[in-house]
Amino acid sequence: MHRLLLVAVGCFALHTSVALGQDSPLLIPGDRSASAEVSKIVEAATAARLPADPIVSKVHLAIVRKTPSAKIVEAAKNVAARLEEARTALAPNPSDLDVVSGQDALGYGATKDALREIRKVSGGRSIAVPLSVLAQLLSTGVKLDRATAVVIAMVRNNVTDPQMVAFANTVNADVGAGANVRASLDARIQGLAAVLGAAGSGSNFAGDAVSIPASLQGGTKSNPTPVRPHRP
Repeated sequence: MHRLLLVAVGCFALHTSVALGQDSPLLIPGDRSASAEVSKIVEAATAARLPADPIVSKVHLAIVRKTPSAKIVEAAKNVAARLEEARTALAPNPSDLDVVSGQDALGYGATKDALREIRKVSGGRSIAVPLSVLAQLLSTGVKLDRATAVVIAMVRNNVTDPQMVAFANTVNADVGAGANVRASLDARIQGLAAVLGAAGSGSNFAGDAVSIPASLQGGTKSNPTPVRPHRP
């Protein structure tokens, strides 16, 4: 089953100060060397002023799942690398929330170009929720170019964060119930366009949502279906 997207800007708790001593929750049972490597990764991220919580969460989950030490270290490195990539793509001054959501989207197959396109149309607003919706659509099996176009259309047409989350969750639920992902997406686009039109917003959401950003044309790949919520 695909994950359900539960995103609200106020729900993120970012605590980048991590205790890294012998009693650290990052300690990998029975492997001091791997524990030291993970601690260094977290310390380096914190020193670089990156939000380290996603790394810590990934490690904790891997430990609970009894993942081999080498894979835990690899996963921590991958998350740290995606955090840096997200911050670069969302420059000049992304919030920690934006960076965390950008990292998540990259983990599901988004590209830095996709993140930049969404940043470009967002103006000064936070894009933590739009980027999380992008990740959700990708995890549901929507192709990258289409998912990016839909999210850009939402931002351009001033779709609210709760509306975005509801849209992505509904597509996810449709697919989980056996619906074709493309058919679900098309139907939900029309439904949201009707809601926006009824609200008198003058929205062109349905039209915008089918146009692919020029920078993403010719070279995008569809995300595998299904995509597991937890990845290296």
